[in-house]
Amino acid sequence: AKFLIAPLAKETTAEEEQKLCEKYRQALGAENEVPAWDQLLKASGRSYPALIMAADEMVWQRVQQEAGGNLALSPEEADVLKNVGFAANGETERYPLFINGRPGSGKSTILQYLFAHRLFMYLRKPPEERLPNPPVYLTYSQELLDVARKSVRAIIECNVHLATEHDIDFDSDGNSEYMNRSFREFQPFLLDMVPPEDKARFVGSGYIDFPQFRLEWDYQRKRDPEQQVRNLHPELAWHVIRTFIKGMSDSDGGYLSPEGYSELSKDHRTVSHEIFKLVFERVCQKWYRQECENGRWDSQDLTRYILDSYSEGRVEIQRYPGIYCDEAQDFTRNELELLLNLSLFSQRRLTHEEVKQV
Repeated sequence: AKFLIAPLAKETTAEEEQKLCEKYRQALGAENEVPAWDQLLKASGRSYPALIMAADEMVWQRVQQEAGGNLALSPEEADVLKNVGFAANGETERYPLFINGRPGSGKSTILQYLFAHRLFMYLRKPPEERLPNPPVYLTYSQELLDVARKSVRAIIECNVHLATEHDIDFDSDGNSEYMNRSFREFQPFLLDMVPPEDKARFVGSGYIDFPQFRLEWDYQRKRDPEQQVRNLHPELAWHVIRTFIKGMSDSDGGYLSPEGYSELSKDHRTVSHEIFKLVFERVCQKWYRQECENGRWDSQDLTRYILDSYSEGRVEIQRYPGIYCDEAQDFTRNELELLLNLSLFSQRRLTHEEVKQV
């Protein structure tokens, strides 16, 4: 491996060289000692094969212009890519995969590298050999989506493991369309699945997100005579309704009841039974359910509608060869069920031996 610190010109003084050596002493290691690989990675901003140094000057300039295409990944991140996204021929790719970590630990970066590899494999095929739909990358906000689209394109165009293998023209009409279809904000993505005759139910001013819920529930609770209801903050009430009461609703429209909540394992219960019952009875049943039955709706109503329409054969959702989701810890059980059913492989028939590999 080569560790590049800084270019040295003829006019570089010995004092300046010494300062560089001092700054990177930990990464360089002691004299006649090979530095640890993880120390080199921590001190590096970029990482690529030494062969790129001998490549055509245009290749070198393109690689250097994009900061996200060849990041110096940590050993843990590199292992994930090696064992999942960049598995060698003949190896089983380890999907489904859940990437967990602290904020800023690189979860989104790994997800984008994995998706870039899958999208690259799709786009490199001639148009007539591609599946009808490309793999899809889902996020909760347009801002995150724009960042992801830019990062994935940079990885495909400038990552040396991909860019030197096949050149993808993203500006062609066909590939530009596939890129637009590959990156989607979650809720508009679901709304596109609603049949035209039912779209009126999910348009207009009836949508309730958390800011709107907070505003309206604050008004309701402050007028309630009971102190325990006034103490139910919007964040807690929304969490219970979204995650459990509606996020685990069934195909008959039944909300998760206090009895059903008590049957969940302890690992899945995030509030006490008393709090759940209070939210169920005083927030949901007394107020919020009536709002939703009078034409208003939230993301869980939309999810439940699509799941029910799919089970009734009214919509076809098994379309995608790969589904990649950012901020997946925020998905409810119903949303996860929907995501699994988006996969082309969700209804695949497996032999007894193949089941062991899942």
